[in-house]
Amino acid sequence: MFRELNACEQASCWNVGLTQVWIADETPGIYSIDGHMQVYHSHLAQLGKKHVSRQRLCLPGMMEFWVNNADGQPYFFVTGQVNEKLKEVLDGQIILHLNKLPVGCQPPHELEADLLLPRYTLVFDREAYSPKLFGQWWKSHRVVVITYRKNVKDHWEETEFTGQEIETEMGTTRMHLHEKEIEIGGVKMREVRKLNPDGHQTSVLTTTGNYRSY
Repeated sequence: MFRELNACEQASCWNVGLTQVWIADETPGIYSIDGHMQVYHSHLAQLGKKHVSRQRLCLPGMMEFWVNNADGQPYFFVTGQVNEKLKEVLDGQIILHLNKLPVGCQPPHELEADLLLPRYTLVFDREAYSPKLFGQWWKSHRVVVITYRKNVKDHWEETEFTGQEIETEMGTTRMHLHEKEIEIGGVKMREVRKLNPDGHQTSVLTTTGNYRSY
């Protein structure tokens, strides 16, 4: 069976079809993106090398950038060289692929009715941090992001934070939160900070236009 499937050379179409079925079944509005290094153990290909922390070695391989639902269950992945950056793959492949899917984003009539409503939301870590790209993704695709802020140097007054009851998969927890509307590189965003018991402030950014204050 696998030989017949391979002979048809339709693996990409099959993958797209499966992705549509999985996304349509869950109708997500949030996609979590992360990258994983896949080590290559043979000698037949000349691949770039990258440090693999779990093995403490610099090894050849490929990167896989996974697109998951809000619970971390995968929909699909794209491959890249070990030196490719997450923001490059998001900009050049993942967003374009998601935009082509007929499911998994807000309906066109709802987007027309609410100009602040995002098509969908991407969640990723600091590796893809780029306020300039965040602004472009909103203007070109109506896509918003949620990510950690890099190089946080200022310190908000602790009196600004208020306690909030937050529902999580582990139950209800209490967090001290505060948010502000900020502008970085000409891009307006919301910055939400969580005040930790040791005084550290964890900063998260989002480009969504639906702004409210705690």
